[in-house]
Order: sequence, then structure tokens, then C-alpha cells
Amino acid sequence: MTSLWIAMEALVYHLPVNQRTAPLLVDVFRYTAAETVEMLHTTEGARKEQ
Repeated sequence: MTSLWIAMEALVYHLPVNQRTAPLLVDVFRYTAAETVEMLHTTEGARKEQ
């Protein structure tokens, strides 16, 4: 669990907001990809590119 926390901290500190939001929503808050792209008003393909 500690290594996951360190990885997520690195994500938050090193990526721009638009690139860190989707992984946080999916991996931490457990939203589906479909829910995430709807919340971010984007497409799943655009999310994968980030």
C-alpha cells in the first residue's frame, strides 16, 4: 500500500491537472472509464492518450 501511495503522490506532483484527474478517478475513487469520461466531458480515447 505504501508504494501505491508514493506513486499517487508522484502523479499528483508531476502531472498537469488534466493528466492526473482521470487516473485518480479510476484508480483511487474506482469510477469506471465511462463514468470518468462523462465527468470530464471528454472521450475514452482522449483519456487513454493522456
